[in-house]
Amino acid sequence: MTQTVVRGKKTEVKNVLLTTASIGLMAGTLALSLIYGGDRTYYFVSLLLIVYMTIPFFVGFERKKPTVGEVVITAVFIALAVAGRAAFFFAPQVKPIGAIVVIAGLTLGPSGGFIVGAGSMFVSNFLFGQGPWTPWQMFAMGMVGLLAGLLSDKLLKGKKTIPVCIFGALVIFFVYGIIVDLWTIFGFTPEPNWETVVLVYGGALWFNMVFAVSTGIFLAFFTGPMVRKMERIRKKYGLWQR
Repeated sequence: MTQTVVRGKKTEVKNVLLTTASIGLMAGTLALSLIYGGDRTYYFVSLLLIVYMTIPFFVGFERKKPTVGEVVITAVFIALAVAGRAAFFFAPQVKPIGAIVVIAGLTLGPSGGFIVGAGSMFVSNFLFGQGPWTPWQMFAMGMVGLLAGLLSDKLLKGKKTIPVCIFGALVIFFVYGIIVDLWTIFGFTPEPNWETVVLVYGGALWFNMVFAVSTGIFLAFFTGPMVRKMERIRKKYGLWQR
């Protein structure tokens, strides 16, 4: 029993290190794309990000001997996130995609949350428009899912929805918003300075706030039913057994 627990902890540590390395590669690729890439490389950069984000996902799954159900559930989360973003096309920034990614992280873990977040932005941008902003959106939303997965035990403790809603609003505002607006600063300004930073973040404040608040509201409605449904699926089909 003790040896099983030790092996489980070692595997979890390896998965975290692998995910961290992949995130580092993504951040480095984004930085290099700003310096050397230009606007014409965003498809190539997006492809690289997809490769990076699938490494910990598939390596971690291989160690746990993934089932078809686990892969399908992950794909379903991406489809739900894309459909949710498309369904609210008429309401800028009022999108359930952030809430769905947070719930994916809570139920699938850090790696699953990361790939749902990044994958959903890449796929949905075929509807909303691909561009040099796509890799940044992928990375930002992936981080939302990753952080939700890392904090899932604390957020779901006591099965209360309010902590999840607060977390979702904060992570969208301070993580997703800051990363995506960072691209705006470097992508549109030849020589960024503090005035540019204040101008960009000040101009995006309202949009980020609307996205954050709407994410919290969607989580208030979705978290309980979706988490309970995922728990039933986990028990019924024996998915994600550690």
